[in-house]
Amino acid sequence: MEIDMNNFKKEALKEKLTPEEKSEIRREVLLFAKSHPVRNYAGIRPLFKGAILFDLLNLSFKPMMAGLLLFLAISFGTGAAAEYSLPGDMLYPVKIRINEEARAVLSFSDESKADWELERSDRRLTEAEKLASSGGFNDEIRLKIEANFEAQADKVNKRISKFESEGKTEAAADLSSNFEVSLKAHEQILSKLDGEEVDKFLPKIKAKQNIAAGQRRDAESKISGEKKVDIKTAAEGKLRAAENKLAEVGVDVVAGANARLSSAESILAEGKVKMEEGEYGKAFILFQSALRVAQEAKLLISAEGRLKIDLGMGTSSEENGGENESQKDAGKQEDDSVDNKAEGGIRIRLGL
Repeated sequence: MEIDMNNFKKEALKEKLTPEEKSEIRREVLLFAKSHPVRNYAGIRPLFKGAILFDLLNLSFKPMMAGLLLFLAISFGTGAAAEYSLPGDMLYPVKIRINEEARAVLSFSDESKADWELERSDRRLTEAEKLASSGGFNDEIRLKIEANFEAQADKVNKRISKFESEGKTEAAADLSSNFEVSLKAHEQILSKLDGEEVDKFLPKIKAKQNIAAGQRRDAESKISGEKKVDIKTAAEGKLRAAENKLAEVGVDVVAGANARLSSAESILAEGKVKMEEGEYGKAFILFQSALRVAQEAKLLISAEGRLKIDLGMGTSSEENGGENESQKDAGKQEDDSVDNKAEGGIRIRLGL
């Protein structure tokens, strides 16, 4: 889909705030700034100045305005500076209500919307980790993060359900799998960051993780017995994705993660056997299982470097005494037992 940007900007410029709306926004921002001092980001603080901030906060989005708002915010520096902000910072509303909403409006396909909704959920958890690691995760901040996280997580869950209802089973399986592993990794990371408020937040993540896991198993149960050509194509795509992710992790891998990588490679090999046997549905699920193992390792290794924390005593997130949730599913399908082999009962060390 092509967009005439010149016409887009002309139409967007017709949308204006009334003097009363501008005055109210300016008043609210000044009150907010007094009670929430900005963080001292070197090189960014000068960009906080400027009347554009007053014109951008608290707007109700209209599709025609979204592209222009994003363009103006980034062009004048405010939007770019807001990307570094965290809950409690003066520019945080710009980040989540201007930058992110503009990008949401400009995501046209269901798949691109799903990717962005997933990324926004991941952003909320990454913000929580940054605040928790710096001692800024207090009760007030936790409540804000919980509300924002749950709002984004709900959107992802609804998107998965929408894919299912439309018969896009592979898309539902893909999105739920990616969401599940993201939540698992972030839960592990936050569990290593001390704090009473962090402990209160963890059950919220776990609850959403369980929902995503259930949605993933539901989608996979429909795919498992498929032998159609379109499932074969999807399985081949999943194989390439898993191989690429393993290659990415291999670049950053530390000695302790070798067990996990070996497990993922073993699952890939089993998936290839299923492909040769024409069991495309089972192959798809095996490749997706291997991809989750690699994705989780990548996220944990990244967190150690980003947060300067030691996750060396961590274990695979699906280690439950040798039995994971997929085994408890009523069907106890073959792909679930293999998934358990891939992701359960593997102790790893990720010390850098």
